Amino acid sequence: MNAVIKKALIAVVALSVVGCAATKRESLLESSGSKPGWATTDSESEERDGKVYFRAVVDRQRSLDMAMSRARAQAIGKVAERVVLNVNTAFAENTQGTSNDIDDASAGDSGNAIRREIITISNARKVTGIASEATYWEKYMTTLSNGEEVVAYKVHALVSVPKKALQQAQLRATEDGVSLAKKKNNAEAARVLSESLDALKQEMNQ
Repeated sequence: MNAVIKKALIAVVALSVVGCAATKRESLLESSGSKPGWATTDSESEERDGKVYFRAVVDRQRSLDMAMSRARAQAIGKVAERVVLNVNTAFAENTQGTSNDIDDASAGDSGNAIRREIITISNARKVTGIASEATYWEKYMTTLSNGEEVVAYKVHALVSVPKKALQQAQLRATEDGVSLAKKKNNAEAARVLSESLDALKQEMNQ
């Protein structure tokens, strides 16, 4: 997802969300069916039958269609986050600056530059075979702090990706991370990522 589309989606989502002033869910009006087990767990992902499943949930949405799209997008986004997890972790723990958090502006130009390059890696190492598995939604009536009653939606989305495809994307992203660490003369990040790369290769060969 490019930056322009992402910003536009955020703007639209902001208009579609029931205000955070909502106090509590008062009554369930309707649902898409019996609540499935995958929608009751706090785990964001699980592995089974050669696939890795990722789930996301959005709440207090005015539009069901928008909520469905947003939940699926968030679940797919978690796949992308997993692809560069090793890279993000290695640089977050081994970037010099006033903050170890590469998303923190206080990390300075070096941290911001690394963050941009990791985003580039994530965009380049797409995972093939992502599939939308299921959705579950609830429609409910809630009361805002000003006494207004509004209808809102909560949506759970489940997507899957073949484990081998995810591993391939992780492998390539980690290789890119090693190259980036060497380019930035970050020996410790390069060492950590090289170890992650070896572990990934061993796992894939099992």
